Amino acid sequence: MCYNYYGDTMNKIQGQEMIIESIKNLYKSKGSISNGDIYNILTTFNLSDQDRLLFVKKNIFDRGEYIEKGIITDPSISFIPMASSYVCDKEKSAESIKMYISVDASHLKKTYEKINDFLNKNKISSNSKARNRATSDDIVIRIPDISDIEKVRDFIRNDSYIKDAIKFTNPFFAKDELGISYSMDGIYSSVNNELSYLLEEYFNSNIDHIDDLNRDGFKKYLHSRKTEFYKNNNTLYPQEQIRISNLIELSMNEDFDYDDMIMYFQIMKEIKNSRASIPDIMESVYNDLKENCGEKESMELITNIDKVHDSLFKSPINCMLAKLYLTDDLVSYYIEKSNELEENKSL
Repeated sequence: MCYNYYGDTMNKIQGQEMIIESIKNLYKSKGSISNGDIYNILTTFNLSDQDRLLFVKKNIFDRGEYIEKGIITDPSISFIPMASSYVCDKEKSAESIKMYISVDASHLKKTYEKINDFLNKNKISSNSKARNRATSDDIVIRIPDISDIEKVRDFIRNDSYIKDAIKFTNPFFAKDELGISYSMDGIYSSVNNELSYLLEEYFNSNIDHIDDLNRDGFKKYLHSRKTEFYKNNNTLYPQEQIRISNLIELSMNEDFDYDDMIMYFQIMKEIKNSRASIPDIMESVYNDLKENCGEKESMELITNIDKVHDSLFKSPINCMLAKLYLTDDLVSYYIEKSNELEENKSL
């Protein structure tokens, strides 16, 4: 549970519902919605009135000071980079976990300086930046090594200034006990951009029923839209837009936390070089579920994947794989393909 500017506590699901309602209200007032509109809603989520003014002014950092030091060469850039001596390469950045640290605008500059100094002193390889204005994702740290992520977490845990300044940010991401959010994107797509496109797609494909659109509907939409992709692409490590969509779907659960994010990160690293196909994984994970529940109940669970939990599988990893790859259409599709194969063998 996290503090917010409305004076109450807010969890992830409530935050997601608030964003969906904001999109609906904006659509009704404008008569249309774009991914840019949605991106703006995401990046200004839970800002105080004072920070919303600073969001427009872009004046938190003394730009001249940073330009003179050679850190910024283009005054139109709205990001201040971090730890430029230890920037990881493009490929490692694309396979890094992203830490989102959101603080009030009044704490942003000092928080930036503290974290930047820590990254430099500890020679932590990262691709990190802070916005030059108040947003809900004003400090972003990409780190490819889990041990380095733990170092940053320990540093923040023991720094009362930063720990007390952290506030509730994007509710579509995994969270830890400190209030830090986590996600992953890729080389070509940022997770916030992709989330904006997905929400736009969901709204525009259901615009005749806008009053019925909600958080649960968006989550089911994310789950069902992967079916056609996996039917046509037999790879466990899909293109980054699908990986981002999968992770957003998982992260929307209230209980998807830092530990789950690390598990997802490790699974993605392992299956990138795996020769196993989706049918292989489908069969293994589905059989695991059937052993516990039977075939009929297994298919019923897959149509409501949120009811699938660790106790139904031999391992939490199998449960996560089920949430990533099992849809009722896909299971039916692969069962049919498997039966066809067996029939052909017997001829």
